Formats: sequence, C-alpha cells, structure tokens
Amino acid sequence: MKHLKFPLYLLLAILMVSGLVACDENGNDENPFAEKEAMLAPAVAQYVNSTVIVTYKSLADASIELYDALHQLKENKSPENLVAATQIWIETRRHWERSEAFLFGPVADFGIDPHIDTWPLDEPAFINTINNVGYIESMAAENGDVWAEEHLGPSLLGFHGIEYILFANGAPK
Repeated sequence: MKHLKFPLYLLLAILMVSGLVACDENGNDENPFAEKEAMLAPAVAQYVNSTVIVTYKSLADASIELYDALHQLKENKSPENLVAATQIWIETRRHWERSEAFLFGPVADFGIDPHIDTWPLDEPAFINTINNVGYIESMAAENGDVWAEEHLGPSLLGFHGIEYILFANGAPK
C-alpha cells in the first residue's frame, strides 16, 4: 500500500501539467483560452493543492493504516485489534467520502471508485470468495491485486467487503 502514494502524487502532477501545456487540435501552440486559463490558474492551483491533494493524501495515509490494522487483525484476532481496525476503517471511509465530492484524476479516469466503493456488496458471492481457499491463496500471492482485478467484480472489492468482515449491525463483530 505504501508503494502507491508516490505514483498517485506523480500522476496527479502529470495530469495538472498536461492540461496547462496542451496544444490545439492542429498541433499549434496557440490556445484561444490562454487568457482565461491564466486567470483561472491560481484558483485551480489553490483548489488542487489545498483540497484535492490534501484529501487524497489523507486517504492514502489512512489506507496504509487500515491495511496495517487488517494485517494485524489477521495475525491476531483479538477484540482490541478488531476495535482498532473498525476505528481505522471509519476514519479511512470518512476520507473516501470527502474525496467523492470531486473524484479528481486517476480516481475518476482509471475507475478506482467502482473498485473500492460499489454498493451493494454481493454477499453470497463474497462469502463464497472468502471461503474459497484457492481464491484466498491467489489473493495472498505476489500478484494478488492483479488476480483480484481479473477474477473479482467491483461488488466484491473495497470498503463494503471490509465492512462486512469487521461490522455486524453497526458494531464490531
């Protein structure tokens, strides 16, 4: 999870810069909107730097904490680890909900939203998946994320699957 932060920030920067240096359809450097873009550039920079990047950074940091808490819960299924994981899930989910106000950059462009927030959870398929030893081994393997993307649909991934594991009737299981 930690290795995803830098590429996310890099992609956001590339997307911002590419919009500023784009040519017209004929490959000319002339931009009929250059004056308006120049006027709006400070507002866009303020928005991206103070809202988008800050929100996604908070989400990325919380996601790393959630990953670590879930790993710790997997290794030691104690009530304390369960409560810790549920609290971190709530915090991470809060950051995600805030980011949905804009779904900027790769979240919108690369379909990240449906992969982590599709509702409703396909409960019967989810239960079959978590009870399938071969599936669990495939997801735990080196390229488990690739396997999951190829074999599991959006209704089996993301926040709602984690929620199903951690919570029952709004409280830790």
